[in-house]
This record gives sequence, structure tokens and C-alpha cells, in this order.
Amino acid sequence: MSDLSHPLVSPCVTNSLTFGPSGVILTGANMTGKSTFLRSVGVNAVLAQSIGTVFASGYRAPWLTVHTCISPTDDLQAGKSLYQREAETVVSIVAQAANGPVTLCLFDELFRGTNSTDRIGASAAVFKYLAAGNPPCLVMAATHDLELVGVLGDRFCSYHFADRIAADRLEFDYCLRRGIAPSRNAVALLRLFGAPPALVADALQTVSGLPTVQACARS
Repeated sequence: MSDLSHPLVSPCVTNSLTFGPSGVILTGANMTGKSTFLRSVGVNAVLAQSIGTVFASGYRAPWLTVHTCISPTDDLQAGKSLYQREAETVVSIVAQAANGPVTLCLFDELFRGTNSTDRIGASAAVFKYLAAGNPPCLVMAATHDLELVGVLGDRFCSYHFADRIAADRLEFDYCLRRGIAPSRNAVALLRLFGAPPALVADALQTVSGLPTVQACARS
């Protein structure tokens, strides 16, 4: 996919992407463009196969069945939690992917409805299982869990969107880059939105004491 854009975002920064043998892990801080790019890939795959049109300068792919788990919600009336909805969707995707042509699977912050340890373990298992299927699936997943990159190793290509913290705002260029995201901006956003200085200082102190993620995935 070359110079890909989202048809409903204008003006839109275009980006190019080549899937690795298994798939892509997409990292980046809040608001950098991960979810929009994920949707761009899915929308253009559907457009290419339905009306023969893409919002890109080039598109080359096999015929794909497209499955997604993007922005699920809980269902209070049915008594289903967010995680239950996610789990049901994923199990359905796994079952359908085993019985069809090559599948494009798009995941945005998969299993965010559960704790971080189970989320990372379950997400990695799902991605590896789908990528190793017959036929193999093309998996693209956006995540804040940088640990996933290390867990998946060289099975997935790693891309990221970057951001820059200015004096009174966050700046984004929405350009896709190789490798793991080098920054996080959640605490900075608290400060920019007016959180008490003592709260921000406490958050920064806590973050500085947490172990640094060591990623070993190829870029």
C-alpha cells in the first residue's frame, strides 16, 4: 500500500505500508494516528475489492476477507462486559479465518477490558495463532503495550507514529515510521489539560520508577 489515506479525513497525511510475513504491530502515544491508520487500511481493502477504487497511489494484495475488532463496547442489557464482547469477537474471527481465503485481521487495543498481564499474553497468543494459520492471516494490531513487540519477537514488523511535546501543546506529524514508539504522552496530557502540578509530579515520579520496556522485534 503506497501513499494510503482515509477517505473521510481531509486534509490527510498519506502513509505507505508493506506487511511482513506475519503482520504488523503499530505503536504510538495517544492521538498520534494509530486508530485512524488502522481504519484506513481496512476501508481501502474493502473499497479495492468492492468498487475497484482505493485512496492511495498504489495497492497490491491478494483477495482478502476482512475482520476487525475495533472500538467494542460492553452490553449492559445483555449482561456482557467489555472483555466478554472482545473475547466473543476474537473467537469468532479465529473460527472464520480457519475456513476461508487469506484474512486481514485488524485489532485496536485488543483486550483492553482486562488486566495488563492477561491482555499482553492473550493478545500475543491470538496474533501468533492467526499468523500461523492455514492459510495464514495478515494481522495488524495497534497497541499501547510496548511489551507486545518484545513478546512477538521477529514474527511481526514494528511500526509507530511519533509525537513531540512543545511548551503548551502536543504536536503530531502523523507519519508512519519503522520501529517501536520512543515516547509516551499520557502524563503530559494530564498536565496540558490542567491537572494539579502535585498530581502530575507524582505520576512522573511513579513512571520513572517502573521498569523500562526492552523490545527486540526487528524494524
